[in-house]
Amino acid sequence: MAADELFMSKVLIGALPTFTKRNSKLVSCQIFRRAATGVSHPELRYVLKYRKAESPKLNTLVLTGRLMLEAQTRAELAMVKTLREGPFSETKKDADSLCVAKPIRLTSVPRLLLQEIDVAADLRDFSLAILDKSQMVNAGKAIGRGLRRLHECDIVFPSEQSLVEFQRSFIKGAQSVLSALEEQRTQAPTIEVQRRIAELRKDVEVMDGWQLAPTHGELNCRCIVTDGQQFFLQDVAGCRMSHPLTDVSSLLADLMFVSPNNATLREAIVNEYFSRGQAGGNEQLELFIKTSIIAKLASLGTSPKDSWIESLIIIFDGVESH
Repeated sequence: MAADELFMSKVLIGALPTFTKRNSKLVSCQIFRRAATGVSHPELRYVLKYRKAESPKLNTLVLTGRLMLEAQTRAELAMVKTLREGPFSETKKDADSLCVAKPIRLTSVPRLLLQEIDVAADLRDFSLAILDKSQMVNAGKAIGRGLRRLHECDIVFPSEQSLVEFQRSFIKGAQSVLSALEEQRTQAPTIEVQRRIAELRKDVEVMDGWQLAPTHGELNCRCIVTDGQQFFLQDVAGCRMSHPLTDVSSLLADLMFVSPNNATLREAIVNEYFSRGQAGGNEQLELFIKTSIIAKLASLGTSPKDSWIESLIIIFDGVESH
């Protein structure tokens, strides 16, 4: 640990503007290893103690580093730069909106993505915490506002599909997931389940108002973290052109699984996201959430004891009443 801290001290002195441009003096660099369970990339937290030029006061700077493959680090850095110059630029950022943390390029440690943020929790842990209702509402507003800003920006990400191709693939994917779940069941479906699945198929097929927009593409609770004051979007290397509701629905579906009793946070996200009358509205969002939920159930590998039919009805009822 001591050798790693000494090495990183030398790297950071040569990389951080705090030391390269502002003539500050590094006093200490401590590494706190974070548990990697459940996170997309192992994380390290660096706590720096330093003094500014001609000042005896001791200052603290906390950095969070995520270990990735070198190619992933490059892709993430490039996309973070694009987002911070576009929809999440400092001039456009609201104080209470979703942000993208400032990245630091470390050429001496090519697999480490370092950002100026002290991660306290991801959205999953935050949603499970016992917090005041107003805190949940404010968090939901910040996230909904940030997603809307991303989806309304004029950036054009790479897209492998045209609008028509995306619509067809979405319908085909929803149908195939439904069929797979039907094959996995070990008992005859109830009339209620049959009705719900048939309605979903029909609704997806006739859905109109399709559009493509800049999206995160793989949004879930692990992709949003907080330092206790602001919320930050991460794992953005895969940003793509897609239907904007894929982001909103995948996040809400994940929240329904990890924190089913926290309707306040979900409602705040939806209400803020649609506060300016975005196309689609709640009816389309409901369809997207349901397909996200079914896909998640399928990915979990259902078995007789999982009783996915009951889970489906319970969560669908929650979607319809969100």
